[in-house]
Amino acid sequence: MWRYPTGEAQDGSISFGFMGNQFSNIEIVSVLDRMVESREDANWSMGVGGSVYAAPLVHGGVIYFGSCDKNFYAIDAETGKEIWKFPVGGVILSTAAIDSGIIYFGCYDGCMYAVSLDGGLVWKFDTGDKINCDPLVWKDGVYFGSRNGNIYAVEKSSGRLAWKLATNGPISSSAAIGSGVLYIGSNDENLYAIDAETGKMIWKFHANGAVRHKIAVWDGKVIFGSLDGNMRAVDAQGRLLWRFQARDGIGTMPRVFGNALYFGSRDMNLYKLDGNGRLVWRYRARGYPNDSIVIDGHVYFGCCENDLYVLDDRTGSEMCTMPTNGFVVQFAWQDGRIFFGSWGCSVYSATPEGKLLWRFDTSMSTQAPVEPEEGSKAKLAEVVWRFEEESQANKPDDEIHLADYGTFSGTYIDVTRTGYLGVRKKGYRS
Repeated sequence: MWRYPTGEAQDGSISFGFMGNQFSNIEIVSVLDRMVESREDANWSMGVGGSVYAAPLVHGGVIYFGSCDKNFYAIDAETGKEIWKFPVGGVILSTAAIDSGIIYFGCYDGCMYAVSLDGGLVWKFDTGDKINCDPLVWKDGVYFGSRNGNIYAVEKSSGRLAWKLATNGPISSSAAIGSGVLYIGSNDENLYAIDAETGKMIWKFHANGAVRHKIAVWDGKVIFGSLDGNMRAVDAQGRLLWRFQARDGIGTMPRVFGNALYFGSRDMNLYKLDGNGRLVWRYRARGYPNDSIVIDGHVYFGCCENDLYVLDDRTGSEMCTMPTNGFVVQFAWQDGRIFFGSWGCSVYSATPEGKLLWRFDTSMSTQAPVEPEEGSKAKLAEVVWRFEEESQANKPDDEIHLADYGTFSGTYIDVTRTGYLGVRKKGYRS
């Protein structure tokens, strides 16, 4: 999590300093409200007007994704042109799932949505609180959690409730399933194992820290990270198999590629472990690492320091970095192309070698919430965004670049033959 520096005014209110180069097509205008009861430095999460947090879903030549501009988009995977968009009542942070021609995604308006491939509403299920985890579709059900602390199973065809199970904390973890058992974490510091058919809890494992991110089931093991700084593997009976201690909280989902596990920590390291939880290598980034993906011996990951990194998978050594004007959080990969969104309010298609294929810009006309993490004593504030005077919409295609500012550094990619090369945006004020 990016740590925003704070300063105290004479009236006791707290002002926040933001790095002006962090966002591309937007400006911070003001921070509203007097917000802090405690005087502790805190971590904050931010949603930006048109930011794309989740991984794009690639299916049938179409890219599906939600945005913080309160729209769910379908765009052509070849051209990056919009096919349709579906407006909702809140920002969308969850990665969509698809099954039998129906797309499922959660929203901050508290609803799980099911929409058709042509963008029509099939049903929506209202939990009454924010949903920011990814839906899991299995057999006849859709499984997900809500900030109200409940885990839900709804019928995928009708949206009717099948069962729900209450925990003692908000749910932001995305579920995994193995042999009919649903595994999902809670901010009450527990990993839950639940009978997916009945909703009956089988066991829970206490982790000494919130379990916020997606669970992985790998080779008979259930893998999950926690804000106590540990990545753990337990067996199907909830018995600890191994534990790897990072130097700070685990802030990303565990990713399994081949015979290895990858994850980022708030200690600013990206880790690679073997199947027994032993360290293969770690890479010290210049910010908080996000999701990673491994393609042809190269590890790609985004960073809250606003760089996209490429590492050698064998050694963990840096091959190159690319500056971006917004966090790159999650990736998708299909047919030799990488798809990803950013907090720079765009979705990109590129080759692994660095050639930009297209860029799609979302809307930035909505306000974006700034929220303290659960457990913080800070009150809710709001950041208001507005368009820059210079619009990207009318820029010719041959002038559109992946970053529109800066270049790669490193030896892996020849930037002179890629679409990444650009110039910094002019007239930005912080």
